[in-house]
Amino acid sequence: MLQAKSIVIAIEDYPPHTSSSNAEHRLLQDPVTKVFESLGYQVVYEYTSWARALKGVSSGKFDATFPWFENKDRRDDFILSDKLMTQKVVFFHRKDNGFDWQTDQDLASYTLGSVVDYTARDVLIEMGLKPFTGNTDSYVFQLLFKGRIDAYPATIETGQMRIDQVLPKGAAKELTYHNKPLFEQDMYLLFSKEKFKDSALPKKFNQKWNDYLRRKKPLEK
Repeated sequence: MLQAKSIVIAIEDYPPHTSSSNAEHRLLQDPVTKVFESLGYQVVYEYTSWARALKGVSSGKFDATFPWFENKDRRDDFILSDKLMTQKVVFFHRKDNGFDWQTDQDLASYTLGSVVDYTARDVLIEMGLKPFTGNTDSYVFQLLFKGRIDAYPATIETGQMRIDQVLPKGAAKELTYHNKPLFEQDMYLLFSKEKFKDSALPKKFNQKWNDYLRRKKPLEK
């Protein structure tokens, strides 16, 4: 067995993929942990906001963070792993507000929510829109439920779970999502470029991760 070293990974709850408290909501977190353990690393998770996670890895305070969509700044500022998974982002909205869209121009008539450092916010801004920006998706979902914004883009699984977690019982009956995706993209693990620029770890992680995806069985040290 390799002598264990520590790797500090900064994440926020992103059910069902990562969770600080629910072991059933670690569908991505658990295999990522096992990959690092198979490479001789003890994984330490730092649960924080996504914005702090991104800044902390960029500054070298943390070693890595996941899962993130790709954009030019992230390609420049981090070392990206191979693809972890693919996610579709759709607009959640109240059933009673008549939200519908097919073109960018349609969205201009709505008050849209977003979260700081989320890719969906960047996509909306690139479309020429000015979304309201909150610090957490929990807060923005509360605004959506109260009717203070018209729609909020989120991945389907996570959005549905967030609604159940942070809104009053029965709120899910009042909310739905639009079938047309805002976008569909791959998500990645981001390594600190400062710490791993000359390290073989990102390449080794990719090899083990792709092996896991092919075999879909527990990795052994």
